Amino acid sequence: MLLILDEAQTGLCRTGDWYAFQRDGVVPDILTLSKTLGAGLPLSAVLTSAELEERAHERGFLFLTTHGNDPLPAAVGNTVLDVLVRDRLDLRACELGDRLRRGLDELASRHKVIGDVRGRVSSSGWSWSTTRSGATPTGSGPRSPAGAPSSACT
Repeated sequence: MLLILDEAQTGLCRTGDWYAFQRDGVVPDILTLSKTLGAGLPLSAVLTSAELEERAHERGFLFLTTHGNDPLPAAVGNTVLDVLVRDRLDLRACELGDRLRRGLDELASRHKVIGDVRGRVSSSGWSWSTTRSGATPTGSGPRSPAGAPSSACT
């Protein structure tokens, strides 16, 4: 069985690592990327090992798209990767994610309707509590302690 991960919303430094799966210690057999890679243009990528690519080719699997071999999105994608590396946007995501987490934790300490603060870097958020005591609804777990690391960045 293959592990296929789609990192359209979590890949390319959005979680403080290049790919969100890195924090979890897994390696997918196939990885898909889009959104950030094309910076608004129609660009996506399917990454896999040479072995899996060869097996797919031998079996006649093809991947076709209306924007195949389009030089503009390809140039944009290369530029996006260059900027991510040059500007260390993985580290910037960590900094902003920690700032967001501190702000969410501070709000949770003042407002009992916030039941739980969780997430990774820019994907952090909170759940609403159904009680004024601050308990989380339907057993979703205890409130995260203030100052808990928001990502693998720390």
